[in-house]
Amino acid sequence: MVVDFGETDGNLTLARVANCTQGGPLDICTLCRVLRCDVNVHLDSAWVEESPTFTALNISIGGSHTLMVSVPGEALLELGWNIRNDSMQLGFNNTLLAGYTNNHMGYFATADEYEVGGYEGLLTFWGIDTAEKVRRSCKTVAEEVSTNS
Repeated sequence: MVVDFGETDGNLTLARVANCTQGGPLDICTLCRVLRCDVNVHLDSAWVEESPTFTALNISIGGSHTLMVSVPGEALLELGWNIRNDSMQLGFNNTLLAGYTNNHMGYFATADEYEVGGYEGLLTFWGIDTAEKVRRSCKTVAEEVSTNS
């Protein structure tokens, strides 16, 4: 299933990076000062996929149903739990998240993790609702392969 995420929402405002440190391979603080960080920064689709593909596979062995679902980036812990809980409600006993599949779109921080900040929140390219978009997409493809649907 292809999902249109639209253009990125960098949200590199001064408020989000006021307490960050400098250095490292992606120095967000220096980048923010150069860009004046009062405007949203959008990455062109040449830099990051805007319409990723989500896929799911139901592996049934001995009456146990395992969901393998693709995630086109890095799902942080809370999102992984949410996807696992959604899949359990669909009748799956186990859930395998296949991260970095079908593309790489950065980190997927939940709203709580996004607000905490850090590099994962800053590299969640579609803003505060990114993880929820990923969760809904994973649930939709999981429903397509669930034996409970």
